[in-house]
Parts: sequence; structure tokens; C-alpha cells
Amino acid sequence: MISILAAAAFCAAAAPASAQVYAALEAGGTLDTRLDGRTVKDDVALRAGLGVDSGDWRAEVAVSRVAAGVSFDNVEAWGYSLSAYRDFGLGERGAWFLGAGVDWLDMRAVEGVIQPVAGDGYGWHAALGASYRLSDSIAIYAALSHMDAALNFPAPVTYDSWRSTALGFGLRASFGGVR
Repeated sequence: MISILAAAAFCAAAAPASAQVYAALEAGGTLDTRLDGRTVKDDVALRAGLGVDSGDWRAEVAVSRVAAGVSFDNVEAWGYSLSAYRDFGLGERGAWFLGAGVDWLDMRAVEGVIQPVAGDGYGWHAALGASYRLSDSIAIYAALSHMDAALNFPAPVTYDSWRSTALGFGLRASFGGVR
């Protein structure tokens, strides 16, 4: 996680003077998530990010939380990510975007609701989305994303992979206008 925060600080320092800082909040759920091949159900995902927008490119650091059920386990994951996005204009107020980045997951599992176990791991993600500018400083967006991570859990829990395709809806507020 420290490497992700260091990279975010570097991106902020290297941004051009005309770049704008923004905050993003997102809520959604997954369309297909697998924890070590087991289907995840009843999941809810929340995400908060802080980014720098330099026009066509954005850099963002974010924290997310997913709560879900897998077989007899309850799982809670905290994710920390660093992302780069490329925006493509769609008329005066709209845009679509592509993004990718790296992630670090900190996951807690309660095996059979008896024994809490923790694990973590690194991964990557990619996103495709569209946004619509409501005003000079507020935009709404929808994003389809995929995450793939390798996990390390101690015995007796043997979770070693997390794969997720999610749909989220969010709000992006810029300090100085949204592009």
C-alpha cells in the first residue's frame, strides 16, 4: 500500500499547473466475482478516490470496500488502488473513458462463521465507462471494471485468487471545474 501512496504523491507533484484535483465517490456491485473459483454472492462495493485531471488523462488513488458471502464464509475486502484513465469526449458534456491500474487487497474471511482469517495480495484492474457533466464542477459516471488479484491466506483457508467484474455508479466533484 505504501508504494501505491508514493506513486499517487509522485503523480500529483508531476501534474501540470493547469491540472485540477477531484474527488470521486462510487457505489455498485459485482456482476461476476470469484474467490478462489467460488462464486461470491450478495456483494456490495463502495469506493472513494482522489485524483488529478490534466485534460485527456487522469491519475487517481482510491480506497474501496467489498462485503460479500462465499459458500459458508463471510468476506470483507479493503482495496487500495492507483489508476490512470484516458478520457474521450462525446459532445459538449459527455465522455467515455478507459482506465487501468494496480491494486493491493486486504481481505478478512470468517471461515464457517467460527474462525476469522486474514490475507492480502496484489493485483491489476481495467475499466471502461462513460460520464456526463452536470455542471462545471460535478460529473456523474458509470463504469464497468475487472479486477484480478493473487491472494496469500494462511492455512486452513486456501483462498489464492480474486477475480471480479463490477458495475459502479459514481459522482466526481472537481475543485476548479470538471473536464
